[in-house]
Amino acid sequence: MNLLQMIPTSPILGFYDPFEQLPPAASTVAHEMDYIYYYTFWVSMFFLVLITLIMVWFAIKYRRKAPTDPMGVGPTHHTGLEVTWSVIPFFLVAYMFWIGVVQYEVMATPPGDAYRVDVTAKQWSWDFTYMNGITGNELHTYVGQPFSLRMDSLDVLHAFYCPSVRVKRDIVPGRTEWVWFEPIVPPVNENEPFPHEYYIFCAEYCGKDHSRMRAPLFVHANEEEFLKALDKMDTIQIDPNAPWKAGLKMVKRKGCLSCHSLVGNELASYPSWLELSQNWGKERDLKGGGKVRIDKNYVRDSILNPQRQIAAGYAPVMPRSTFKDKREELIITFLEKLKDLQEGADRQTLQDACDAEGIELK
Repeated sequence: MNLLQMIPTSPILGFYDPFEQLPPAASTVAHEMDYIYYYTFWVSMFFLVLITLIMVWFAIKYRRKAPTDPMGVGPTHHTGLEVTWSVIPFFLVAYMFWIGVVQYEVMATPPGDAYRVDVTAKQWSWDFTYMNGITGNELHTYVGQPFSLRMDSLDVLHAFYCPSVRVKRDIVPGRTEWVWFEPIVPPVNENEPFPHEYYIFCAEYCGKDHSRMRAPLFVHANEEEFLKALDKMDTIQIDPNAPWKAGLKMVKRKGCLSCHSLVGNELASYPSWLELSQNWGKERDLKGGGKVRIDKNYVRDSILNPQRQIAAGYAPVMPRSTFKDKREELIITFLEKLKDLQEGADRQTLQDACDAEGIELK
């Protein structure tokens, strides 16, 4: 048993959220994490108020009432007072350190039966690879099963942070980090249908589009629903009448929209899909000199080997992507079609497809 679980519940120190400062607790470790948070919060709040009131009282009581009043000389030393304000804070802070170390060790040691998911952080998206080889930008879990996350970074410092499950861990380039959690159903979500959806953020500034580095966390009711979700994430249904829709699914699944907007706007960090589509067959300048024709070969090479031909005016930050069964070709099909989808009734067709995938058309 975790030593923190031996501490009785308290309406003051936490285990429930009287002020609704925290999101619903969606993991078994949330009990201990909330205790640590509220213990630190209330100790800090107590001394903030105490010291502030004493300062105000002293400022009023011992103020110099007139310029002619002599400067008073007070005591310069009080052993009992100095021991008191040294010993009491020492034990309070030592206990704060101890409960933090205990919980850190718990979170760094996954259970033996944990389901492993490999997490890859990159500017500016997340990739999750499951034990059956399926990869996507969504983290799927289910109630009652511990999940162990093996985390690596492809470029700079990132931080995996999911407030609802109370998990946060820095991901340092060149070093593998581990963390785990076991999903539960918060009382406020008991009557809501599965899957329950939460959000994963990057909590370490990692570059220009750091704030857009998000991914969904889905908690399913059981293993059966979990496996169905993975199968659905891996399956690409190709409509022979609209094959470009499969490409749109791949654009979302691979996290492309975290940097490249669909139709272009003032917030776009890198070439939009529409800009590439409208310039199909034309030449573009490359960083360092030279030109390249925008066609299937260029787009395929830019996806699979993004550092080879960098467009002029853009930073070489796009990571390399891998695809099963040459599914990058679906993205090229979508790119070729996108220009036609900008006009007339086809625009509404594109809007409907984006709505079905939960993509904001911008």
